[in-house]
Amino acid sequence: MLKFTTLTTDIPEIFELSKRIKQLDFPTRIVLGGVHPSLIPEDIIPNKDIDYACVGEGELTIAELTKVAGDIEKERKVPGLVWGHNGRIAKSTGRSYIENLDTLPFPAFDMVDMKFYLKPNPYVIRGVPLSAFYAISSRGCPYRCTYCANKDLFGQTFRARSPANVIEELELLKNDYKIDGVYFYDDTFTIDGQRVIKLCREMREKKLGLVWACETRVNVIFDKIVKEMSQAGCMQIDFGIESGSQYMLDKLKKDITLRQIMDAFAICKKYGIRQFANIMINLPGETREDLEYTKELIRMMNANITIFNVTTPFPGTDLYQDFGKNNLTHDDYAYMASKVDYNDFVNFIEKKCRMSKYDDKIMDVLDELWDEFPNAQSIRLNLNKNYIKGVLKALDFVKDKNYLKVMLRSKKKLEYVSWIKDNIMKKNLSTNAM
Repeated sequence: MLKFTTLTTDIPEIFELSKRIKQLDFPTRIVLGGVHPSLIPEDIIPNKDIDYACVGEGELTIAELTKVAGDIEKERKVPGLVWGHNGRIAKSTGRSYIENLDTLPFPAFDMVDMKFYLKPNPYVIRGVPLSAFYAISSRGCPYRCTYCANKDLFGQTFRARSPANVIEELELLKNDYKIDGVYFYDDTFTIDGQRVIKLCREMREKKLGLVWACETRVNVIFDKIVKEMSQAGCMQIDFGIESGSQYMLDKLKKDITLRQIMDAFAICKKYGIRQFANIMINLPGETREDLEYTKELIRMMNANITIFNVTTPFPGTDLYQDFGKNNLTHDDYAYMASKVDYNDFVNFIEKKCRMSKYDDKIMDVLDELWDEFPNAQSIRLNLNKNYIKGVLKALDFVKDKNYLKVMLRSKKKLEYVSWIKDNIMKKNLSTNAM
């Protein structure tokens, strides 16, 4: 039995891979799980090479399905499955959410090439070179943003692992794989402030010696929480800011205010935590005036890193119902992420998913923003002093006391030196030679 976790952008590749597997000489079941099959199983099952769509949390479903593999009658009694039957869609009983996440085992780290994943890179804690890994300490988000599928995936519920369980996993990663940092890949890390405070205090008591980051919302950030996070080694918080226009934020059902954004950033600055601001363009009905409000907010926030995301109506979101449902095909899915050439991605959005109202092309808007605000997607030779200050602000992790302590104690100093040689010195040399 083969199970693939499937994002929307993976669909064309997964379908082709499944076709080739089914052409081989041994029988096997192919099960697709993950966000897309969970939200739109009817988009998966008509494919004759896919045996089942796994809907919802798949850990228990796959374990039970594996035990009865080969007995179709028993397979189809496993909760949480959808399949094709006589040209129609059939399904078993629904699978309830896992109430106690502590009952799940840790990932089988020993079965993957951890050396590959733990090479120093600036992608786990974005913008900060680290040998780091991901942890998920909770599932779900109670909010209702129109561009997010989470509310339909988890029903706006929130469930969390106990701090002790999370610490046990971090200790395993630290002791067995010598990680220097971790990114908490929770949807909204600080929803339960008391849980976060307890986790931070246990991290300090255990003296893990890790730097870490997380993603959360500006309306669930408070002084006492951020103080504890800073003391426990948190060096960066990623925020979904999206827009500087309150009208746009309300239209996205973001349920935050511009005042809350500024207050959250002030608290982070107070405790020396870097701010990572995610901004969205191509918002539904977005005007040139809305863009100007966004630029003004970026200047006021003065975040360490600001990135610009092109809004895409992914299946399972409210935006998909309004802008994509009758417009997108399976072949289009591969273009709905920047894993393709970035220009191809933007051109695709311009052609099939344009939602904003301004006359400017999306790429022209990006160029305009990149000219003023330093961005990892497009660092430019710009001698404007504010632009240079922005570049230096993005690099100020080199002064972070927690980061410096971790670097001094790291068992991977030679790997960092190698990374600098391969990713910075060589690039500089190649640029100078042009």
